[in-house]
Amino acid sequence: MSGRIVRRFLGAEKAAADLSLYLLVLVPAMEVVARTFFSSSLANSNEYTQHLVLVVTFLAGAFTSRRNQHLSLALKLPFKAPLGRAVKTAVAVFGASLGFALVWSSLGFVLSGFDSGQKVGLFPLRLVVSVMVFGYFMIAIRFVTGLENNGLKALWLLLAFVLGSGLASSSVVKVFSIALGSSPAVLVSLQKPLAAFIAKAATPLIFGLIASTIFTEPQA
Repeated sequence: MSGRIVRRFLGAEKAAADLSLYLLVLVPAMEVVARTFFSSSLANSNEYTQHLVLVVTFLAGAFTSRRNQHLSLALKLPFKAPLGRAVKTAVAVFGASLGFALVWSSLGFVLSGFDSGQKVGLFPLRLVVSVMVFGYFMIAIRFVTGLENNGLKALWLLLAFVLGSGLASSSVVKVFSIALGSSPAVLVSLQKPLAAFIAKAATPLIFGLIASTIFTEPQA
């Protein structure tokens, strides 16, 4: 049953990515036809095109992360087990942590940056830009689920979520404040210490990000 649900979800994800790409080609083409043959224009075509670029970008990112085919500078260094497995796990957890941090940041942006009544043509703007949340979430999840023969995936995923939430503590507080009207006191109390820690850890995090692109091994 769970396998069937997963297959259907993956099929729907691919279909959505394909459809958004087709629409990204179709909408400008229809605009050219309308201007050339009917001396008119397609309503909201510029807005549709701009936001379709966003949708295609994040759906494509989520789709390519299925097989670990995101961009990297992998050197394929000859690490042997168990060191090689440990390096891959560390890179996966680090990448997933950054992904979850971006999930919180994009969710805060979606909730605070747009009014519920704003639309792109016929579609709610919040719904359209929520593709960022979906894309980052799937990428974060697949960093860890892509690990081979690792019985601790759930633990690594939980660790990545906690670390990512810490990195995006200000966004976490913002999301809870918007969604619930107020953020839990424990989150508010942790916000300043975490912000101070992140400020000091910025340089190591940057070097960690660079290192992770080198040690990531995309599949063929």
